[in-house]
Amino acid sequence: MADDDDEIDELWSTTVSKEPITRKKSPALVVHHKDTPHYSAFETKDKTIGFAVRCVNTRVHYTFFYHHLLTLALNSPDDDFFTLITSNAVIQVYGRNLQPIASAFGLHTCHSITEFSPEVFLPPSDDSQPFIEKIEVMLPTPPKKQERGGGVTRKREGT
Repeated sequence: MADDDDEIDELWSTTVSKEPITRKKSPALVVHHKDTPHYSAFETKDKTIGFAVRCVNTRVHYTFFYHHLLTLALNSPDDDFFTLITSNAVIQVYGRNLQPIASAFGLHTCHSITEFSPEVFLPPSDDSQPFIEKIEVMLPTPPKKQERGGGVTRKREGT
């Protein structure tokens, strides 16, 4: 009991200590999620004229317009992939719970779709939400322009 009183007296004493007060450092977090955004497979807006397709893994973003959207085909009842056919592209989307995204395309309210990348987004916590594993965009290959300046030089005969 005397030891307890000494500890209490030491804590509440008015004497000034010459040693600086050092606070214990809080342990560092193993995972730093402060700047990592939460994943959302799609965004909706009213009265949108087009939609963005964000292929995070290939680092290419596309913009398409609804007046070029021709067909939407959803794998039902699994809802694990759908295909969008536009006048100049075929877009295949793979994932899970994709029916709400397909409905948003049907209503012309889907503003963007984004595939998941663990390097960019936090994994979703709710498995019932739409999740896009992969997006494939197939465009017709445009003709390639030949480089200038690297033409064939003719060698004169007799020189």
